Amino acid sequence: RSKATQRDTAALADSKDTLVDLTDEQLVRRSRLGCVRSFPELVRRYQVPLLRFLLQRTRHRAEAEDLLQESFLRAYQKLDRYSEAWSFKTWLFTIAYRTFVSALRRDAAAKIAHREPRSDEQQRDHSQVTVLDQIGDREWRAGLWAIAGRILDPGQFAVVWLRYVEGLSSEEIARVTRRTQVGVRTILHRSRKRLMPY
Repeated sequence: RSKATQRDTAALADSKDTLVDLTDEQLVRRSRLGCVRSFPELVRRYQVPLLRFLLQRTRHRAEAEDLLQESFLRAYQKLDRYSEAWSFKTWLFTIAYRTFVSALRRDAAAKIAHREPRSDEQQRDHSQVTVLDQIGDREWRAGLWAIAGRILDPGQFAVVWLRYVEGLSSEEIARVTRRTQVGVRTILHRSRKRLMPY
């Protein structure tokens, strides 16, 4: 076994170990070794930022919470596939983003099957709904993100959110959204220009 695995096995046996002091990667290793407290600590660390991200995508709290639970379930099930070549945060946001995209596809297929088209006016009204004033940093930020939600398409908005709210790098955003780094930088540049008058 590697030295890191041996250290983690020893730490796992130490009941006095404080989970909050461990890195995400150490918690993943401990969880893989059977520590039942480690993955819940990862959930505690990331449930708020992930929920905030999903709320911006779905605009409905119940739907965002469902996607949040599904994202964490998928992450737990795929924990053995996580590679420390990437940060755990990037890996987790990738799962959440892809869970959201899958849900969009399912919803689109269901709407087509049930023939429930929405009028252009309904679509415009839906696109202008914001939850930022519920979770954001007060009125100014809420107003800015509401404007961004109106003038940027969903892909652009996701890239801008991941950069400026979640602090992900261009490389990490490219991984999450399955774009090139050049594509991410281009979106950020164009989005900043579009938002500049506001």
